[in-house]
Amino acid sequence: MQIVFAHFYSRLPRHLVLNLKRTVSLFPEHKVCLITDQDSNQIHIPDLQIIKYNPSPNWYTIERNLSHPADFRNNFWFTSLARIYALCDYVASNNVPILHIESDVLIAHDLPIDRFQMCDRPIAYTVVGKGSGVASVMWIQNSQAAFHLRDYASKSAQKDPTSTDMKILGRYQEEFPQRVRALASFSIENARSYNSLSPQIVEDFTYTENLFEG
Repeated sequence: MQIVFAHFYSRLPRHLVLNLKRTVSLFPEHKVCLITDQDSNQIHIPDLQIIKYNPSPNWYTIERNLSHPADFRNNFWFTSLARIYALCDYVASNNVPILHIESDVLIAHDLPIDRFQMCDRPIAYTVVGKGSGVASVMWIQNSQAAFHLRDYASKSAQKDPTSTDMKILGRYQEEFPQRVRALASFSIENARSYNSLSPQIVEDFTYTENLFEG
């Protein structure tokens, strides 16, 4: 399994560079990759694999269709969504399982990464509320799962100009719960913490809390 980061449309921010170095150091037994459109010659991190991403025409079709302001943080709304597309492209092309980590997310040294391969569904990510998913930690198991999620994201973005990655991941989990496990994001022992979540999400939280022992 590979640990994968993704970054587009701007130079790598310092926090991402530090996070990449930290992750490579913490998990030498796993390949750590960065998918990016930036010049790899400008990225000097030993043992980091740089994957130069060449967007397909569909990437630009989605970008033109979205109504979000492109001048906000280097087209933040588009690149946040497009990274899902790029991650799925990578998995679909290589048929390798990946664990995607967002640039500003620090994972602990004892994160049981290998447990993801024991998950009973091919995709897993965090859910922060009804209809709202987050790719802060996202597992994609194989090319079949990647193709399905990529096609859904592409059609959703072209249909709805206000689409965001969180909306798409949230709706995808609701429409295809048999394909997605929502990762336990907080303890379900306190009912006030989750009374707005569906029984399906609560069941997912329980499953993944047991799977990862936390």
